[in-house]
Amino acid sequence: MFADGRAHLVEPRLALRCLARCRRICGFSTELPVCWWRSIIAAIRAAGDGFQTYLDADTPSPLTERDTVERNDPAWTLAAGLYVDARRKVDEAAESLDRARERLVGLASHASEPGRGATLTRLFKQRNVE
Repeated sequence: MFADGRAHLVEPRLALRCLARCRRICGFSTELPVCWWRSIIAAIRAAGDGFQTYLDADTPSPLTERDTVERNDPAWTLAAGLYVDARRKVDEAAESLDRARERLVGLASHASEPGRGATLTRLFKQRNVE
């Protein structure tokens, strides 16, 4: 940061400015030991190191209670009800589609059979035999 080696002075100066601002705003006058800022900086670094693991793994950090809000308003209730109903219909349709596909496969006797808007084609995959 500084070419003349003053980088070690940045953290305590910043911490002292923050302390002075807190004293003006909050009105407290407790004197802190000279090295009080070291524990604050260590805590910030430890939290940053903990968060870095999520960045390295490219995974989201776990949600906390501050990240969650319970919604009970009428607009949300209506939208959630519509979604749950639509999701149920999609699941039922997927089951129906699977049954219909299995029935078509059971009726097929050739490699390709088109008819009535559906085409069934059997695919053969080459596999290694060990």
